[in-house]
Amino acid sequence: MTDPSAGGVIEIRPVAPPGRRPTRALATVLRKSFLRADPHAGTLLMAEAQALTWRPARERRLWLPGTGRPDAVTTVCLARYTRRVNMWNYPQWQMLLLDGDGRVLAMSRARDQRQGTAMWPAGLFTPLRQVGISATEERFANAAELSRAHPDAQHR
Repeated sequence: MTDPSAGGVIEIRPVAPPGRRPTRALATVLRKSFLRADPHAGTLLMAEAQALTWRPARERRLWLPGTGRPDAVTTVCLARYTRRVNMWNYPQWQMLLLDGDGRVLAMSRARDQRQGTAMWPAGLFTPLRQVGISATEERFANAAELSRAHPDAQHR
């Protein structure tokens, strides 16, 4: 990571969860996923690798707050919630990129909560403060509560 005032790019990559060696699919996700803030271009690139190793990474190009655009990313929201299927509860984690009004501009796929918080710990996003992006953690009881808080997250 470099100093953005000098036009340097800030790149955030997920870290390997502690414990056993990552599977081939997880290793691909770790290698191909990132957030890259380029202050010179005024963009934030979000790349998320698919779990299947042969698929290309999904990329979204967004705007940084310094551009003055209303649709610029101002917050990385790390959301935790529980998805209920039949009688089973599945703790989930998802990264949402929000604009100044709290609208979802982009989001990661939902992951197991333990894996998501291990791969993308909140402290990882601290360097993005240099370009005007804050990070927050939010907890919701279920997916419906998450959808009420961030309606744009429902069908992306």
